[in-house]
Amino acid sequence: MANLIIVTKDKGSMQLWIDTLSPLHSIVVHENVDMLFTEDSAHYTDALLLIDASFLSDILSLANLCQHVKKVILISDDFSPGQQIRLILDGASGYSNRAISENMIILAIKSVLNNEIWLERHLIPQIIQGVIEKRHSTTPNKPFSLDASASLSVLTQREAEVVEHIYKGKDNQTISETLHISVRTVKAHLTAIFKKLNVQDRFQLVVYLKDLHVNSLS
Repeated sequence: MANLIIVTKDKGSMQLWIDTLSPLHSIVVHENVDMLFTEDSAHYTDALLLIDASFLSDILSLANLCQHVKKVILISDDFSPGQQIRLILDGASGYSNRAISENMIILAIKSVLNNEIWLERHLIPQIIQGVIEKRHSTTPNKPFSLDASASLSVLTQREAEVVEHIYKGKDNQTISETLHISVRTVKAHLTAIFKKLNVQDRFQLVVYLKDLHVNSLS
């Protein structure tokens, strides 16, 4: 059972979330964000925060909040795909419309608790591209070397080649054509890579590689 904090200006609009999640998790509901930044807020660090996106103007920055609370899901009804992607790049673990089914609510919470990103699937490639662009802006002068990363030594030569293409933002079809293997084989390599590196998905893999790159420069 996880600790969930729901911050909303309109409890009624989140009632379905509260009713759905209450039997499964410990839930506390607040009407403002002040308690997140008090001296007694340390116990919120490991909680999952579901916060109405209208509070974004009331906090110092989303990035600051996401450093303070490890897992944050923004809830709204009117964010564009571009705005949703920006939330994730700023550190949020997910975004959801308020009006979704009970099954989707449960799945959203389960996914984020499992360290996955919760967002419409078709937006994930754009998020990956955003992470890659950030990588280029922060480490423009030194290419990432797979050979220099000891934690990647568990990969086979072919898996390492796939990883390198993933880090460059290539999709499965492009990797397939470049390496002269089938898309099915690319997917099989990715499954093995995820397991070996203990990441859940393509997005986490890119973030993992980005962190290795940054650490290699220090």
